[in-house]
Amino acid sequence: MGAVTLALVFGVLGALIDVQTGRGLRTVFAVCFVLGSALAALLVHREDIKATVVMPPLTYCVLALIGAGIGHSAVAGSFYKQQALELVSALITGAPVLYAATGAALIIALTRALRSARQP
Repeated sequence: MGAVTLALVFGVLGALIDVQTGRGLRTVFAVCFVLGSALAALLVHREDIKATVVMPPLTYCVLALIGAGIGHSAVAGSFYKQQALELVSALITGAPVLYAATGAALIIALTRALRSARQP
């Protein structure tokens, strides 16, 4: 639970800064999201390490919806249509950020798993 909270807090902080200074999720969000995902993988209990590899895509979707909700959307239509289109747009344009966060969490998780396997 703490790992998810950590990743979400970092992501929300980056999203708030990006949305307040312009349109959409940009560089500050990307850095905060990758950093939050990496820290979550680094600090989580050993028994929960696998969850940190699956967590970045799920938290990214939540953060993209939050960013679309607090930002000003250029999409016309109902609220649900706006949210769906903003989420699809964020997933497409933010794929490199999503891959980087998932990759960082995976590398840290594998490193921690190998280290704990070597220790008696």
